[in-house]
Amino acid sequence: KTTLAQILMTCVATGQDFYGNPVTKGKVFAIFCEDGLANIQRRQQVINESLGLSMKDLSSVVFDARQGNPCEFMTWEKMGAPGAKSTYWAAINAMLAIKQPDLLVVDTAIDTYGDNVNDPARVRKYIRECLISLAKEHNCAVLLLGHTSKSTATNQSEFMGTEAWNNTVRSRLFMSREEGSPKINTELMKSNYAPIGWDLDLCSDDEGMLQAFVDTGFFTDERDRNQDDDLVDVLKYMEKFDMPASTKRGINYLPKAAFDITKGKKKG
Repeated sequence: KTTLAQILMTCVATGQDFYGNPVTKGKVFAIFCEDGLANIQRRQQVINESLGLSMKDLSSVVFDARQGNPCEFMTWEKMGAPGAKSTYWAAINAMLAIKQPDLLVVDTAIDTYGDNVNDPARVRKYIRECLISLAKEHNCAVLLLGHTSKSTATNQSEFMGTEAWNNTVRSRLFMSREEGSPKINTELMKSNYAPIGWDLDLCSDDEGMLQAFVDTGFFTDERDRNQDDDLVDVLKYMEKFDMPASTKRGINYLPKAAFDITKGKKKG
């Protein structure tokens, strides 16, 4: 989830398409509660190399690495008592007024919420007063990252705790991995302002970069073999026009090249 968020941040900051989806260029402010700056920079370097960028291209991105530091947006003194916005939230609010981002990324929900995930009233209060208020005041989109419940993972739980996590937000994406397959699927499960059903199939390469997933049929016995033929067609197309390709991540990474060619053929 964090890698995908950083890729989206990078696309917003540079105006590049997000896996073939047009992106409006803008400023980004990102809060990472689980990562230190070194880990964020390591992940960002992999993304930059894959997209042909450098850190100079990300001058409009602010990284707030909070690992080991307080991250709560609200303070909850005791059970039943109303929550209050924290001094950290006030600092973020002031910083956003200066930076004026178009996208605010908050990683993660549990770290910035800091209370009972099963309490719908408190979850709604946190989302409305801490996140929606920032979106309205600073005219920015807010991307909140969260974990699914591991205890109910076998039951396909799509969020941790009360359904207020789903009901209070305007849209929700869900990431999942198919058993026995390297494919990581991201699907739009809820959207108040657009049709649902959008999805994105990815896979992680050796460096941890999320590339477009190319289905070769090698990961299940019941796969449509027409997709194998599609891959062969792509390779023949690349050979015909002497197009470079590599099994190592980078501009000529084979899954990315195949995705771009397939997208171009569909448009043509």
